[in-house]
Amino acid sequence: MKKTGLFKATIIGLLCSLCFSACGLTPRETVSIVSIEKTATDGLVDTYTIYYSDGSEYSFEVTNGADGEKGEKGDTGATGEKGETGDDGEDITLQALYEAYVAEYGEISYAEFLSLYMTLQTDNFTVINRVLQSAVKIYSEFVEPNEDTAEPEPAVYTGSGVVYRIDEDYTYFLTNYHVVHSDKAVDSNISTKMHLYLYGSESKPKKESDGTVVYDDYAVPCEYIGGAISADVAMVRAETAKVKQINENICEVVFADDYFVGQTAFTIGNALGNGISVTEGIVSVKDDNISLSIDGTTRTYRSIRMDTPLYQGNSGGGLFNANGELIGLSNAGLLEKEHINFAVPLPIVKGVAYNVWSHYTDETDDTLGVYKIKLGLSVRSENMRYVYDTAKGSGEIVEDIFVAEIADGSIAQTLDLQVGDKITAITVDGEIFSLARDFQISDALFFATSGKKISVSYERNGEKYTTAEYTVLASDLVLVE
Repeated sequence: MKKTGLFKATIIGLLCSLCFSACGLTPRETVSIVSIEKTATDGLVDTYTIYYSDGSEYSFEVTNGADGEKGEKGDTGATGEKGETGDDGEDITLQALYEAYVAEYGEISYAEFLSLYMTLQTDNFTVINRVLQSAVKIYSEFVEPNEDTAEPEPAVYTGSGVVYRIDEDYTYFLTNYHVVHSDKAVDSNISTKMHLYLYGSESKPKKESDGTVVYDDYAVPCEYIGGAISADVAMVRAETAKVKQINENICEVVFADDYFVGQTAFTIGNALGNGISVTEGIVSVKDDNISLSIDGTTRTYRSIRMDTPLYQGNSGGGLFNANGELIGLSNAGLLEKEHINFAVPLPIVKGVAYNVWSHYTDETDDTLGVYKIKLGLSVRSENMRYVYDTAKGSGEIVEDIFVAEIADGSIAQTLDLQVGDKITAITVDGEIFSLARDFQISDALFFATSGKKISVSYERNGEKYTTAEYTVLASDLVLVE
């Protein structure tokens, strides 16, 4: 077998390695809040549910005031006499705190207020232990030339992954493209023999004297169904019955809505090939650009930069926030700098996953992989700045996006967009993707699969407009490498 699965990159190393052992975590018994959500509305009454780490939940109601009419101004009152000391007042309520906050800082939902400012959890070990049910390690086998004899022999690389979707027949997993790819393979560059292990049921393959690699009963066979090297995201699937036979309690990951600089960022992966383990840090840079070479071609990748420690074998492992929601897939790091590491960001992971799964399950054989439409326009960005939201306690780098050029016969021309229009949003089948950075246009288009209706919101001469809807045709789709 190979001594290492480390790929060189222009400035970083992709984090793959061989793996032959396992490790575990010891759960503790403390129960804490996982999330708070608004679960029902009946007139002026909203119901909120608190979900605890032990699976229990508690619901309570908040009655909102109805909008009243403004009354007439009254007469000025006379100065009154100083009264006696009154009784102690009642304890202030959460509703009163919420209303005072809204009056001071502006509109924010009650659920968001509770989540931001009433969190009782001080240690995220309960979240980590729950998320371990979504963690896997992956072995990808190739036939490569022996480094000494140049004769072909089995080579095994290992990485990590997460459970994306559990269907009746198949369970789908996400990992990095470079975990399932080898540019040295003499047959297929994508592994045709892969196995995964669930957390808590980890083992390792063995190499027989004849060079054959043997897997035990804990190994679940899986197969590649699509991905994109330019995104470093791939999807594999395994039979749900075989997965559930090992552990019927596996869970799909939950995608975060967004992520921010300074948030907790913990990753779960097969560090140093010694079994699935956890490391923790924070998001250092929300959107960074790095150079990677997976197949001998150097490409620029948009990435999360974090100080979460990564090691060989962590590639493809989930990167999570403090609520256990997925914000990325760990994939690379500066080899000489332990705390400058990178992950494929949430919008790309979520978009590629949806795109691959949709095309794989659309019952056609001509759209396997990642396919996107081209709007046929180029843009320019102006007025880049940082905007801090006091109510949310977080900020974003934003920019204004203007149409710089439109290709003849393009979708953009069909939508009647013009040079100089300021693009503000793209809507795909009713879902609005607001645009604060130019690269978010590409993120939104992952969801514009065949048959979907898209429209573009823009500003022209100070007026706001939305284009007519355009229905995506199969012939509009272009394979993403």
